[in-house]
Amino acid sequence: MPLSNIVRVSHHITYFGMAILIQRESQQHRNTFLIFLPVL
Repeated sequence: MPLSNIVRVSHHITYFGMAILIQRESQQHRNTFLIFLPVL
């Protein structure tokens, strides 16, 4: 597997983790997921 693919997947996981953290701290969590899910 090319290194670029590994980096790309790890970035997707990082963005998803950020979306989960923001969801827990924000009352507008649905809007947050609408922003972050396209990155996946």
